[in-house]
Amino acid sequence: MLRVVILNDYATVRGGADQVAIAGARALADAGVEVLFVGGCGSGVSPRLEHRRITFQLLEGPDLLEQAGSLRGMAAGMWSRPAAAKVAKILAECDPKESVVHVHGWTKALTSSIFPTCHSLGFRPVVTLHDYFVSCPNGAFFEFPAGRICRRRPLSASCLLTQCDRRGALHKGWRSVRQFVQAGPGGLPRHLEHAIIISRHSEAVLEPALPPSVRRYFVRNPAEIDRQPCVQASRGAAYLFVGRMTVEKAPDDLAEAALRAGVEARFCGDGYLKENVLKINPRAAITGWMERDKVLAEIRTARALVFPSIWHETFGLTVAEALAQGVPVIVSDACAAAEQVVPGVNGLLYRGGEVADLARVLELFKDDALVEKLGRGAYDAFWNSPPTLERHAKELGSVYDSVLASQVSPNRP
Repeated sequence: MLRVVILNDYATVRGGADQVAIAGARALADAGVEVLFVGGCGSGVSPRLEHRRITFQLLEGPDLLEQAGSLRGMAAGMWSRPAAAKVAKILAECDPKESVVHVHGWTKALTSSIFPTCHSLGFRPVVTLHDYFVSCPNGAFFEFPAGRICRRRPLSASCLLTQCDRRGALHKGWRSVRQFVQAGPGGLPRHLEHAIIISRHSEAVLEPALPPSVRRYFVRNPAEIDRQPCVQASRGAAYLFVGRMTVEKAPDDLAEAALRAGVEARFCGDGYLKENVLKINPRAAITGWMERDKVLAEIRTARALVFPSIWHETFGLTVAEALAQGVPVIVSDACAAAEQVVPGVNGLLYRGGEVADLARVLELFKDDALVEKLGRGAYDAFWNSPPTLERHAKELGSVYDSVLASQVSPNRP
């Protein structure tokens, strides 16, 4: 019987990658697959992992984000021998002919030390590329101080001399050394054989880094949302932003565009740009962080979801959540979330980073008939082919068949 070992930094939801990893574990378990979920750090375990076919282990390693300022934390963050040893012990009980290793996140606790460990035991892990850490030192191909996409070759002289990290030059230096370690003894991406891609945009960004021999699989992120009646979006007044209020997410673009268009802007999230948003647009409403069910309720009351991100992204889960409820979307054409938009059918695109163009689209959305048309189009298109958990499990199963075919059990004592 197939067994899937999921390796992820956290066993709780701290970001989109964790949400997908946990949702995938649940989907597989519901489909009859035995799952072992291994969390690299922390003591918490998501209630979603409580399932008779899911077992979990916490390695209880350090959270590298919390220890990034210490020398000990920096050293552990480059190469974690304890994590590698614990993963080796776990995998020693598994047969590569019947078990698959699926890696989601490794940069915050596990480190790249786990990859040669997997290979030495006969496993060829499949990696879901939720971000760009497989290639880029800061994982985003984005210059945070300058607020723009980075087009430099990773680890080139130009890359190493550019301070692109949100935490400062010292952290950029550490991340660069970590990237050299990952590319060297970690063997990533050089020895990557199986990669799950979640958008064509992210695949194009990563193309120069991926080895020619890597097998790529396109698997949509699941949208864990129950079908409800389509909302009447034209009754909504607020143009909603959901997420971190940070430079790459560009909440200030929405704040200024909404002020120019004379419409209501509402921000569901928090971050260091919060005060700047209120300075630009004193009429803006900011809710702070909310539980997911409350976020979904906020979306249902919106006239449109605005996704103004100016970095690449890799998917854009909140866009899918809005479409599923019949809320049209306004999305920056600079990011991967634009792939979910069919202009004139379920939303509109605008030139990412250009406030005037965003304001133009907000003006168009004052037309109730247009909003109703796009909202209905969003709902119908989404539920015509929904990315359900069942579909996600089926697609993962096809990937795992290919992975198993590439594995050979090593000689063991």
